[in-house]
Amino acid sequence: MKLTAYTLILLPLLWIGLRVVINPKTDNGLNPNQHFEVTYDFSVNGNNQSYTVDTYLPVNTLRQTITQQPSSGQIWFNDENQKLTWKGIATGEEELSHSFLFDGKHLKFTIDPSIEYKPAFNTPFIEPTSLIQSDHTSIKTLAENLAPQSMSSVKDIARSFYDFVYQMPSNSTDELTDALTALNRYEASCNGKSRLLVSLFRAKDIPARMVGGIILEDIRKKTSHGWIEVKIGDQWVPFDPLNGHFAELPAHYLELHKGDNFLITRTKNIGFDYFYNIEAKRVNHYPVLSILNLWDVIDEAGLPKKPLTLLLILPIGAFLVSVFKNVVGLKTFGVFLPVLIAFAFMEIGIFTGLIYFSVIIVLIGLLNFPLEKWGILHTPKIGFMLTVVAVYCLIGMYIFFKTGWIDPSKALVFPTIILTMMAEKFARKVEEDSLKEALNTYTQTLIATLICAWVLSSELIQNLIITFPEALLVFAGLSLLLGKWIGLRFTEYSRFNALAGA
Repeated sequence: MKLTAYTLILLPLLWIGLRVVINPKTDNGLNPNQHFEVTYDFSVNGNNQSYTVDTYLPVNTLRQTITQQPSSGQIWFNDENQKLTWKGIATGEEELSHSFLFDGKHLKFTIDPSIEYKPAFNTPFIEPTSLIQSDHTSIKTLAENLAPQSMSSVKDIARSFYDFVYQMPSNSTDELTDALTALNRYEASCNGKSRLLVSLFRAKDIPARMVGGIILEDIRKKTSHGWIEVKIGDQWVPFDPLNGHFAELPAHYLELHKGDNFLITRTKNIGFDYFYNIEAKRVNHYPVLSILNLWDVIDEAGLPKKPLTLLLILPIGAFLVSVFKNVVGLKTFGVFLPVLIAFAFMEIGIFTGLIYFSVIIVLIGLLNFPLEKWGILHTPKIGFMLTVVAVYCLIGMYIFFKTGWIDPSKALVFPTIILTMMAEKFARKVEEDSLKEALNTYTQTLIATLICAWVLSSELIQNLIITFPEALLVFAGLSLLLGKWIGLRFTEYSRFNALAGA
């Protein structure tokens, strides 16, 4: 048995190490960063008319790495921004194109609550503009109401301003919306919300500025996006009041320029059209010596990544639960059920899943008392309880639909089936033992579930197991060794402490 276990562990690890050494040392696709090729696809159309087209090009920052391709236009710098200019005479329709590679990282800031509010001076980032009317009475009054003098922490001020703008209804208009219009209408798109948020900070003399770019996805589109940055301490902290990012920026946000600028400016009275062609990229996923290249299956055969990922990480989750049961000493409802519940949490969100899950347990506990008193047999009792759970899940789905909390389809099939299975296990435990024992097992199952959800939701781990599926054999070998565990569980040390001392 040991020979089999060590073979299952060592051979895959040696093979993985060999693949890492032999394959090129370029981006390996294991990290959760976002990789895209972006192409500006512009066109001008004129009758022997001269034209000028200006746009912005991204620069390297802490969260994005840009590799520019050769361009037919002129690239130059303007303040903090890099611009691309095409000039010429349009004798007919002319294509203007430029491409670059983007490698983005998720960026999240922790704002120290002890940083005190101090008005800034002598900086253009606190000055009003024609679109950011931070000196208007309505905006200054709102800023004072949201952040009174008693509020001394910059983090608290930022949270108050951000929450107000984030909760404002959104629209998808292409209209240029200034800060005051957004406030008066109490509705705006990304640019209106961002200008209003900047104006609130500037009304309190806190430096803030607009940032423009594109949310990257594997698509051809025209839509750009705007968010803001606020000077807190010695760093510029990002906020997106449209999509709900407080002091963070996702990996697929491409920053093109800083400031309240138009992304494209051009000569008037000429025909003009534009698109952004965006293509997701994966560079070198250790293909050399790959016995089973699953990335090729995903990329070329069009196999959805999510179901394949769930299949691959299921044994890892089962191994984790085995460790919790055999080594730590937790009592759980089975081995696979905590992993499946973790999958449900990953689908609908951990916080939402906890609420959704706990209400089902409360329902089962409350229903058990009258059903037990009435002497209902076990199988009909379970059938009645699961009917109530199904009705509850339908109501939850409808609430999700009405509130927009989460996509209702995410709470419809897979999570509902899993949570219903959990409800049956809990009801059986109540009947066979007691409600107290069932709640105790439920709590320990929940601990194992949350840890599994946290580990298995890591994109690094998911990409690792897709890139090196032979690693599953390692967990098989570890499971064999774990099956011979004869030591005390961690939870048993306190129980047998007195006996060990004697």
